[in-house]
Amino acid sequence: MKTKQYSPCVYSTGNFTVAGLTCTATGSESAVIEGANSITPTNSSLTSSMDNKWGVMIYLSMSGDAVGNEGKFTMTGGKVIFTADGQTLSGDFVVDKISLLAQTLQNGSSLAGAVNSANTTKLVNLTLDPSGSWTVTADSYLTCLTDASGISGTSVSNIIGNEHTVYHNASGCTALNGQTYTLNGSGYLRPSN
Repeated sequence: MKTKQYSPCVYSTGNFTVAGLTCTATGSESAVIEGANSITPTNSSLTSSMDNKWGVMIYLSMSGDAVGNEGKFTMTGGKVIFTADGQTLSGDFVVDKISLLAQTLQNGSSLAGAVNSANTTKLVNLTLDPSGSWTVTADSYLTCLTDASGISGTSVSNIIGNEHTVYHNASGCTALNGQTYTLNGSGYLRPSN
């Protein structure tokens, strides 16, 4: 299904559950959550074909249509693209064993949380641009990290470790050469195998 121009696939000012939805938004985000509401898709594929739009947008509206500021997006199965652009994120990325996560933090975006701390997923790739940063709150597991500007020698400047370890898959991430790196503020980025 394609949406009308400038319309998202799902727009929530309440709590919505969708299943088996395949949808491309042609001029908007694929899903929008306004205020303290939620969208829970299952086995769905949500895509935005606009380069300058986001896959999912959670925001506080000033129009008064929805109150609260902690929207929730919980997806089981399916596919959505994740890029944070100029965003401040707080919370954990939890990925199950049948899912893949490719996340990018760019243009000053920051994450405070853990990524795949249960080490359950098939694949988790994280990309940090020169202004992206991650404050680790628990041991985390990645397949690969792309962070050309943050890695210098054997240290990583834009991941604050807080005495935690971020594990990477040595065979699945040739860019890190199977090495161990020191994180900013203590902690390590090291191979898991």
